Amino acid sequence: MRKSMFTATAALFAVIAAPAFAAEKAPPPPPSAPAPEATAPQTETVYCIKAEFTGSRLPKKICKTRANWIAQQDFDPLAPRQ
Repeated sequence: MRKSMFTATAALFAVIAAPAFAAEKAPPPPPSAPAPEATAPQTETVYCIKAEFTGSRLPKKICKTRANWIAQQDFDPLAPRQ
């Protein structure tokens, strides 16, 4: 009895869910042209350093442009090391 009731319930759910699976999906919209600023080449070079912080064993990678390094931390990534 229980097995036949389970089978009937499963069949009922399959019949109810069938139209949802059979529904046609709308075609994807055509690709639009990318914005001009998105395709422009990057003119500023980004410089990355690996910094180690107290309390962490993993170094963190920090990337900024040369102007940002100089303005924010008074650090020139192209200056020779001493």
